[in-house]
Amino acid sequence: MMKKNILISHVHMDIGGIETALFNMLNHMDHNKYNVDLMIYKFDKNKLTNIPNWVNVFPVWQNKRFANVYKKIVLSRNIFVRMLKKVIFNKLTISFFTPKKKYDYGIAYSGYFELTDRYILKSNAKNKYIWVHGDFYTQVNLNSKFEKKFNSIKGIYKHFDKIICVSDKCASNLKLICPEYKNKITKVWNFPNKTVVNIISNEYPLTLKGDKNIVAVGRLSIYKGFERLIETMKIIKDKNMNIHLYIIGDGNLKPKLKNMINIYNLNNHITLLGFSSNYISLVKMVDALIVPSDSESFSYSTIESLEVGTPVISTPTSGPLDIKKYIAPEGSLLISEDFTPEALFNVIDFGLKGNINKKFNFDNKIISDNAIKELDELLL
Repeated sequence: MMKKNILISHVHMDIGGIETALFNMLNHMDHNKYNVDLMIYKFDKNKLTNIPNWVNVFPVWQNKRFANVYKKIVLSRNIFVRMLKKVIFNKLTISFFTPKKKYDYGIAYSGYFELTDRYILKSNAKNKYIWVHGDFYTQVNLNSKFEKKFNSIKGIYKHFDKIICVSDKCASNLKLICPEYKNKITKVWNFPNKTVVNIISNEYPLTLKGDKNIVAVGRLSIYKGFERLIETMKIIKDKNMNIHLYIIGDGNLKPKLKNMINIYNLNNHITLLGFSSNYISLVKMVDALIVPSDSESFSYSTIESLEVGTPVISTPTSGPLDIKKYIAPEGSLLISEDFTPEALFNVIDFGLKGNINKKFNFDNKIISDNAIKELDELLL
């Protein structure tokens, strides 16, 4: 069988959910079946260590002859320069930077970054796919600004042969707001981390404070539901329950969360730990991982928590609903009835009173086998 040539575009390889998903996909792909060229616009060689060495990474801005000009074009807010970027930028990128070969498939992996999406459309790939990592239906209904932005860019979908969502629920939800593309929409689960159990170092350097201890992990941003979780902790405090919450993550919402903690007098009930690369060690120590998000497409923290034997309590977002339906062992994942702090409190209270399973075995092979099958069906 001839190897398939795959061209993938992405913005950068900084730490993030989409980057983790891309790392994991590349590490599961069979190099006997595929040749992969990965084009990234923002290059940092120190953040490429998880990419297998058979993948050819070519950074657009690394060519010093063009780097300064390209940066000025990309970062400019001038309306005429932005029009120029739309018209010729990707054409120039392909002319000067893309390997001169014929591609069987082009994958716009960022999913909603117009520059990298249109790069794939300008390429010579026979088949052109775009990955969608979010539950856009939920975000459109939650945020009018996101709805306006989404409506302005969703027309790009008509140019792609397939629109790949990362969970069944995300795919069905996308069909609700893009019925004109329903025949293009399909699903490939995100690939799990092959080594998550092996990356746990020694016990997290922390003495747990509560009779029961819970942890939430994620970027401190508006869609991740941390404000809701602090409201829930206020209910817990008012009921004199000795449950302590640890929050691992950083982001622009941190000052607001600190202010809420002070206003509600929750300093003895919540500890903000900031970013930690060793977060999974703390997840293993506590009684449950809490996922309070407004929108989760395919939650890596949920999967990793199950892998180390810690049960999960989540709001009813797309990813956890899929994981509960298809993957999670019985009683290891509890879902709240709705997105209110009261509903989240009810399920935490229910779970920590002995109604959550802490004696389960979880093997991520069911995820990787399914994802490999779905990806091979698309690319072979």
